[in-house]
Amino acid sequence: MKRSFLKPRLLAALFLLLLLLCQSAQADAASSRILLDNMGEIRAVNQTRYLLARDPRTQLFAVYDTDGLLLSAQTLRDPAYVGFSCFRDSSGSGELNSRALVAAGSEYVSPYEYGEIRALNSAWALGWVLKDASEEAYDFKSGQAFYDIERCDVFRLGKNAGLAAQLPGSAFSAAAAHGDYISVRDREGRVTVYDPDFAQVQLTAGNVNEGVYGIVDWAVVNRADGRVILDGFGECREISLPEGTLLQIARTDYSGQKQYAVIDLAGQYLLPLGSYSINSVKAGYAVISQNGLQGLYSLTLGRQLVPCEYDSIYANAQALDPYVSYGYACGVKQDVRYYIDVESGEVASTLVYDAKQMSLVGATRFERLNRTTYTAQSASGHAWRVSDMQLTSSRGDGAIVVARSFLNNMYGVLTHEGQPLLDFRFRFKPTVTDDGRLIIRKYDNTWQLLALE
Repeated sequence: MKRSFLKPRLLAALFLLLLLLCQSAQADAASSRILLDNMGEIRAVNQTRYLLARDPRTQLFAVYDTDGLLLSAQTLRDPAYVGFSCFRDSSGSGELNSRALVAAGSEYVSPYEYGEIRALNSAWALGWVLKDASEEAYDFKSGQAFYDIERCDVFRLGKNAGLAAQLPGSAFSAAAAHGDYISVRDREGRVTVYDPDFAQVQLTAGNVNEGVYGIVDWAVVNRADGRVILDGFGECREISLPEGTLLQIARTDYSGQKQYAVIDLAGQYLLPLGSYSINSVKAGYAVISQNGLQGLYSLTLGRQLVPCEYDSIYANAQALDPYVSYGYACGVKQDVRYYIDVESGEVASTLVYDAKQMSLVGATRFERLNRTTYTAQSASGHAWRVSDMQLTSSRGDGAIVVARSFLNNMYGVLTHEGQPLLDFRFRFKPTVTDDGRLIIRKYDNTWQLLALE
């Protein structure tokens, strides 16, 4: 009788396939962790660590952080981010004054009675009650519509967020935030300064147009309460950032050389006094210049990351961290990008961008060779090549790459060095948040938030 080898071979093949599937599932389980599941929709709020997730039953949104933590129990119908940890929501009535202020991280939601919401800084926000106006005379324009401000409500933000004051439109023209203080200009041009409790204060010296913090008798002074912050300076400028208000100060030494520094409102140096100019301050960094060349200083680490040797410092507007991508900063000199390891301060690689099919995301360069083949080079200098797939999108700093396979028409996720993070098994294209979380739309039209590990 002839012995058949088909069954053993078939069983062996099935066993090998099962083993590969198990290994694939284990690899995915080891590289991701579910933070939110079975949501009706998840939206990333760009350049923040906020998410908007919709409940599939109620169809209402709630505000989460990118760790999946619920920040407010309030549910929202049509939220939109307006900056400084504030959202606006609409009641859905379609009426002009039907918006509310939502302060993320607190339970405060204002009444739905405003036509416009403005966040001034991390301490103050405004709500405007509007009425129709003509094109010839108006306070506020939205699209092709013109409005007057009938009332301006002032809100205090933070843990104890709430309404601070209501100002009639006739007494309001503009407002500016100065740390915990706020100044309001009326329609006659008069400016009034208010303290954190919205009590009126009189500046001890100077012009309020220059801010609450300024120079008095060669000292940096809080001119609302007279407190001297630092002596021996001739210039002071307020810098309003999402994380708070800082001061850029300057003085001229005995040799005539101007020196600059950045301090907080308590007078602590974040950028030490030095013979350089300050080009910009944001997201915990200062771009500084010496002898016409730029460098990068970390205000949080308290050290210079990139020496002043470059024509410019590259800033990635898409990323949560605009200057450092997975451990590398970028200096540009004569159209060549130099990637600097911020720990060692050494140049790790140079990238020249001259290809027609080239794209740059953060610190990763992609070049499309043909329909299905790409080459890439990361800031570390590692070069890689992929075939039978299309690179479709990336995290803002280029550290995570979403790709679509031409073999099964599914999406997967790669590292910036071409290593697989998640297999090609997603029907819908994943979205990557600015801090590296992954938003997945599943087959049954529900959504997940994954942490890649």
